[in-house]
Amino acid sequence: ASPPRPTSPPSATSGNGSHRRPITVLIVDDERTFGEALELALAHEEDLLIVDVATDGTQAVRSADRLHPDVVLMDVAMPGMNGIEATRRIKEADPDARIVILSGHDDEHLLARAVQAGATGMLRKTEAVVNVASTVRRAHRGEALHEPDELESAMRRLDEQGRAISIEEKPKEPK
Repeated sequence: ASPPRPTSPPSATSGNGSHRRPITVLIVDDERTFGEALELALAHEEDLLIVDVATDGTQAVRSADRLHPDVVLMDVAMPGMNGIEATRRIKEADPDARIVILSGHDDEHLLARAVQAGATGMLRKTEAVVNVASTVRRAHRGEALHEPDELESAMRRLDEQGRAISIEEKPKEPK
């Protein structure tokens, strides 16, 4: 069973005026200025609460284990443990965690690897500051962040590439 999500004083109101707990968010990015930009972009959203900003995959796993955020915004390229490995470890410990991979590239192979590791989807860093609040809400609700055919194509290419690599890596039979 997954650990319980953190409880915070209700600060957000739904459309009918009733209070609900804000969506808790962990930001993970080794570029401090980008992490701060995301933090600023989310700071004015009443229904979102930043619980921590980590700067590498190891910190991300520790923070997620300690704080159990609803959504993790995870940079993919970090020194030490990368975002894909950190995602895999967080999902192993908490299958209900929603993780959105942040990348500077629109890479189909990376999307497939992120989803295989347990990520909800991927967001380009160039779109992140503008779209981050709506993406966090969608991820929290369990909505797809990508079109099904986009994911299917990415997974198929990863599978084909994996098969090609495994064939190439086989040692040649002696004659």
